[in-house]
This record gives sequence, structure tokens and C-alpha cells, in this order.
Amino acid sequence: MFFLLALVLIVFTAAPVSAIVADSLTIEIQENGDAAVEVSYTLSWLEKLGVFFKVGDPAIYIQKACNDYGRGKTTLLSSDMSGASLRIEGVAVIDNRTYTTPAIDFTQAEIILQSYPIIAQLLTIDLSPTVTNIIFPDGSVTTYHDQILIPATTHTL
Repeated sequence: MFFLLALVLIVFTAAPVSAIVADSLTIEIQENGDAAVEVSYTLSWLEKLGVFFKVGDPAIYIQKACNDYGRGKTTLLSSDMSGASLRIEGVAVIDNRTYTTPAIDFTQAEIILQSYPIIAQLLTIDLSPTVTNIIFPDGSVTTYHDQILIPATTHTL
């Protein structure tokens, strides 16, 4: 028993710091203002273990975070260890032929995750997507790189 406890202690103290990294975020705005959202992320072995044992699934937290992004229902369509697909109703405000998406701020999510001592001690969290693409119905794309705050974006068709 002592050997097993010592082994677990060695593994967790010698293990490198793990990371949750948001790789990409694609928001495809539909003509009615709804959005198809694709999120890809990289999980370390620790997060993958958590997903496997149903302790924590990033897709569920992403779905909860997206509930405030649109004015309607958020539906998780699929998820796996590397990403999630969602549909969010009422994302863009449409005025004539001008579409405006709301700002997205990942700062609060990072602060909440880092407020848990175990998470803050074991994980490095980077929720700012490496690349964010907002695609409008006419195919126009607005791209942001490594931003924790994605500004409201306006496009006229």
C-alpha cells in the first residue's frame, strides 16, 4: 500500500504541468442569424483522463458558455477529445443586410478555472483560440488571432 501511494505521489509531483489549449473557433453565421460553431482544443493526458472517467467534459462547459452568446437555445451536436460542434440560435443581430455578432470574452472562464487550487496547480489554461474565424452568409470571413476578447463584429452583405 505504501509503495502504491509513493508511486502516485511521484507521478503527480514529477509530471509536467498540463495544459488546456483552445486551438480554433469557427462561427458560421446563417442567414437567419443562427450560428454553426466548431471548437477545436488540445487536452493534456490529465484532461483526457477526466473526460474518459466522466469527471469533466470540455464540450459541456463550452455549451454552457455559449448559452449567453446567442438569444436562443444552444445545442451540442457532437463532441470528442479534440473538439465540439454546436448550433446556437439568434447569435447575429440583423438590421436590413447588416449582421452584427456579439463580443466573446474568455477572460472570465479562465479566471473561474484558475480559482480552483488543484486546477491552477496542475494546469496551464489558455482559452484564447489560436485562430477565430467568423464566417458570414455571403462567405466573407473575419479572422482574429490569439485574442482572449473577440470583439463584436459587423458585416454588411
